[in-house]
Amino acid sequence: MAVALAQALLLQGAVPEHALREALFVSVARGVPFASALVETGAISRETLDAHLARSPAPALQRVAPLPDLVERLPPGLCARLLAVPVRRDAITGTVDVAVPDPLEPHGAHEIGFHLKAPVRPVRASTAAIEDALYRLRRPSRPPVRMTLPPAAGSAMPPPPRPKDDVEYDSRPTLLDEAERAGSMPPPSRGLTLATSSLPPPPAVPSEVRASYPPQRLSAPPRGGTLPPPRGPMKTPPWGTPVHVPKTEPPLSGFGSEIPIPLTRRAPIAGGTQRPPPMRDPSEAGMGHGYPVDPESVRTVVEVDRSHPPAGPAPLPAEGRFAAFAPQLPFADATAILEAIRAGADRDAVLELVLTATRLVAARVAIFVVKQGNLVGWLCTPELGDLGALKATALPIDSPTALSQAIHEGSYLGPLRHDASHAPLLRVMQSASRDVAIVPIRVTGRTVALVLADELGDTMLSTRRIEEIVHAAGEAFTRIVRHRK
Repeated sequence: MAVALAQALLLQGAVPEHALREALFVSVARGVPFASALVETGAISRETLDAHLARSPAPALQRVAPLPDLVERLPPGLCARLLAVPVRRDAITGTVDVAVPDPLEPHGAHEIGFHLKAPVRPVRASTAAIEDALYRLRRPSRPPVRMTLPPAAGSAMPPPPRPKDDVEYDSRPTLLDEAERAGSMPPPSRGLTLATSSLPPPPAVPSEVRASYPPQRLSAPPRGGTLPPPRGPMKTPPWGTPVHVPKTEPPLSGFGSEIPIPLTRRAPIAGGTQRPPPMRDPSEAGMGHGYPVDPESVRTVVEVDRSHPPAGPAPLPAEGRFAAFAPQLPFADATAILEAIRAGADRDAVLELVLTATRLVAARVAIFVVKQGNLVGWLCTPELGDLGALKATALPIDSPTALSQAIHEGSYLGPLRHDASHAPLLRVMQSASRDVAIVPIRVTGRTVALVLADELGDTMLSTRRIEEIVHAAGEAFTRIVRHRK
């Protein structure tokens, strides 16, 4: 560190050559760090030296807090001789951070790492902060307060000698403290001793107390009264005797929480969830105490008549010649409808069968056909939106939409972005889930239509079923085109 720092200061003209020689001589003769010798000999001020060393890109510390356990493992005086102090140890890697004035001179940090047998990382700190940390390490700590206990009663062992140079403190309460706290006597002045005879005698125990209670259970009488009569012995019933707890009615809360409401499942109702009937007006009939509504009305809301359960899944509103059902797991077998798609007579019949088959695995379905470079709406389920609005929707194939992405990549599964490209489609759908599936129908490698499915019954199974449907539709369209030729 001395050579590198001396060369840097000499090249910058911060310290003359004769001052550097004198500082080097003092550092070698007295065994002090070269930076401290520069400041002690007056070759450079502490502020100028710290400003020069602060140009290092290493991390800097404002206050140096040495680790005593690491300092104890070093040779005595090594930190003061190197002007380097270990300040941190990484619990995972074991790297020790060493505070040094000049991180570009790693000799001090490497010397400490050699003795600690650990990797080191030099961090910069001012010379004043390092010297202050070394001073705190050299300063002796305050010796602990020793407590001197008197010998036990009847012991012939003499008390230990009292040291003359130590001041002992006893934090235990004394009789003097108790008397001062009770207010029975003023605090004595310094130099006076308190005799035991000056304390007031303890209160006498009444004779009736001595007769009623054994001596080991004596207690002071309560203030302003007499002792209560003694309690008789408790009679414990024999083992196995049943305990009869008297039944008590719970208090009425006044909010109707005492109504016994059975926890039963609601049966499926055709047409969706049934809206509960309105609660009755309290003025129509007499009501029990604390009930804000009629219990029969509440029972009607909670319980559902199970006498006539629905025969099958609840049908949803349909449009056209196909039937729509809500998707449910496990999905129905699609072998028959796939064969019907492959045997379709014309384009419209095939697309209607595709819509019906897709409706078994998704709640909202739409079909787009390719016309003159646009994707035009063709069919949709009532849950997706208005059919007339869908037929008036045309999206360019080259526009950045999810439908165009499905054409180029073979399929799409994800959300519909709320941007200008998807605005016409979102106006028809009103809303869309985060998993919208779009699969194209291809004929000899060219896309002729797309199937859009939203609110899938199961993302993976529904997508796989839609791929089977569009594959069957592609075979049907290929057959229709060949027959026309």
